[in-house]
Amino acid sequence: GYLVYRSTTAARGHAKLTQAPQGGTTYVDTDVRPGQTYYYVVTAVVRSKRANESVPSPEASATLP
Repeated sequence: GYLVYRSTTAARGHAKLTQAPQGGTTYVDTDVRPGQTYYYVVTAVVRSKRANESVPSPEASATLP
């Protein structure tokens, strides 16, 4: 699955949005403010005895008009 992280500052301070790994490849962030730019990264998580989390993806950004 995937964990989604968000920040309001580019390249730092990402906070986890999803507590459990998401199975799909789409995530809708409903807690956003108009005009604010958000920066997102995701990690892949393998569920096993010892959970392994990948390094973060390249950062993507989005701004709600």
